Amino acid sequence: MKATIQNAEQDGAPTLVLYGVIGGWDDDGIHASDVARVLSELREARRIVVRINSPGGDAFEGVAIHNILTAHPADIEVRIDGMALSAASVVAMAGDRIVMARNAMMMIHDPWTFAMGDAAALRGEADRLDKVAGAIASTYAARTGMTIEAARELMAAEPWLTAE
Repeated sequence: MKATIQNAEQDGAPTLVLYGVIGGWDDDGIHASDVARVLSELREARRIVVRINSPGGDAFEGVAIHNILTAHPADIEVRIDGMALSAASVVAMAGDRIVMARNAMMMIHDPWTFAMGDAAALRGEADRLDKVAGAIASTYAARTGMTIEAARELMAAEPWLTAE
């Protein structure tokens, strides 16, 4: 499902709906290019609501969507309606304000990959995963005020977080 804009809410804020997998190899995923296109139509918006219900997906697409949202001059309010797991939690960190439904969940974890190759190739892939984890941890740290080291520890624990 591509990123979509719903009708304005009662207070007039456009609503970006991100329901589905972040990225992916087909048109069904939520891609950074879709979010960029939608936000280009909202250049004059002073406030944008972003609704998330996503199992996550591609880490780099999540980072790109996060960066596109944070670059927009509008006040971004993220609402987690059901889940913001994995890459979707990175997107959620773009909110100037983040609101979770009472029964919603957020999950963060170290990045994963699928790899094949000889020992040297796999060692190299592990090093790249560490770099990706550091980049993602810096996003959590910047939004929450925790240190990057604390964010990495939390990611390693793979917590499922509630609104509480």
